[in-house]
Amino acid sequence: MRILGLLMIYILLPFCLFAQEYAEYNRKGREAMERKDYSDARMWFGEGVEYCDMYSIEQLTSIWMMQETMRPSMQNLMKRCFTCLLNQAQKNDTTAIHQVINYYTQGIGVEKDTNEAAIWTDKLNTVNTLIGQSGLNIEKKRREKMKFLLGYTFSTEAPIGLTLGGIHGNVGWYIRAKSNFSSMDYTNECRTVNAKSEITHLEKDKSYQADRAKSNKTKSLIGTAGIIFKTNAWLYLSVGGGYGERTLFSPFIVTDNNTSLTENIWCKNLDASYKGAVIETDAMFRFNKFFFSVGCHTMNFKYVDINAGLGIIF
Repeated sequence: MRILGLLMIYILLPFCLFAQEYAEYNRKGREAMERKDYSDARMWFGEGVEYCDMYSIEQLTSIWMMQETMRPSMQNLMKRCFTCLLNQAQKNDTTAIHQVINYYTQGIGVEKDTNEAAIWTDKLNTVNTLIGQSGLNIEKKRREKMKFLLGYTFSTEAPIGLTLGGIHGNVGWYIRAKSNFSSMDYTNECRTVNAKSEITHLEKDKSYQADRAKSNKTKSLIGTAGIIFKTNAWLYLSVGGGYGERTLFSPFIVTDNNTSLTENIWCKNLDASYKGAVIETDAMFRFNKFFFSVGCHTMNFKYVDINAGLGIIF
């Protein structure tokens, strides 16, 4: 620890001394200005020019403007000031550009050149315009409020759904729920064997056959959430995920072989019923305050259903 402490001192000491020296010439230069000892102030602020210190350059420029008798002795110093200002002005520093215009206009550290002064004046106007536009854009984005969306969502097997979301700038979010609100129930389970549904467990004295007069039914419930991306004024894309359950029911006629009595039952098809992860994607087309969406979702990558929706953005 002691060695580490000494090492830190050796590393930081030069920077501390530099910082102290860096502040020292400006402090002593200000004191000299207060005493109106401009020769002493020129000497101290001259040290700042080595680092292109903008405050030192500003003070030297003031001395140049106020003390005409000192100008012959400041020629080389002001040339160095001009070089520093020019370098900063080329980086679009507006304070430096103002000084470069002044130097060209007054002939400070450079020959008078009204054409160059005019060129830098145009550049200053351009930079100020860009800064103003940038500020307006930032303020516009800052003031832009989140827009909300509310829509009716449906799919082939979950025709009743609701989507709620928000969009701020080019990114948004949504949450969605879909279901067919089925109250279907089952008494047996079945599987698909050789393209036919077969009941897995049935009493020995009973037989069955598929009920061709009825179609399969489903029970669906899906909940998802995701992110919305704005691609342009009228097209948004979304991707999300969540959880879902889909149960397929197949109709059968069961016959009691002893009494010949028949019964209509529903069986849960184990091979076509899923529950687990849901992934979905949609494209949303906006027309003023209204939108229409179309897409699809998959459950456990085993079943795919089509999504669609209508809604309003407010």
